[in-house]
Amino acid sequence: MTNRPTRKPGGFSRFEFAVAAALFGVLVAVFAGRVWYYQAEAERVAVKQLVGTVRIALQVRAAQLLAAGGEQALRQLADENPIAWLSHKPTNYAGEYDGLPPAGLPSGSWFFDRADRSLVYLPHRDESFSDETSRFLKFKVKFLSSPSASRGNAAQGVVFDQVSGQAIMNID
Repeated sequence: MTNRPTRKPGGFSRFEFAVAAALFGVLVAVFAGRVWYYQAEAERVAVKQLVGTVRIALQVRAAQLLAAGGEQALRQLADENPIAWLSHKPTNYAGEYDGLPPAGLPSGSWFFDRADRSLVYLPHRDESFSDETSRFLKFKVKFLSSPSASRGNAAQGVVFDQVSGQAIMNID
């Protein structure tokens, strides 16, 4: 008669299961941290993309107005809603409001503040942009006029710039 060794029942021991669970927990934590980082980065990129698009639309609109009407038409650009210059409104554009929007406006939304004549973004996470405590990003069209040294004339232009003191991110 042969003496066969007794086999242990198959499966993991408690120790092996604990090690596998701990390793899985570490991997999930690392993955979650990277997902958080990429979500914040995607939000930053989306804001920069819309600001860049509005700046290009402003240049086109300013060139059209300068050709047609001169300085007075250019000055009026500072009062317009920049979203109106775009062929397609962003999907997260909430519309125009007088002052701050209603409390129920979701984060990640853009709106135009008619009272201040500025385009405002409400971030998903303040940490996406900086450690400051402001709750929104604010951008405004500004009319610029400076004396030209070569001709004695005033040079005019418009810029779409971030309003300082209101921002939680420097877009440039």
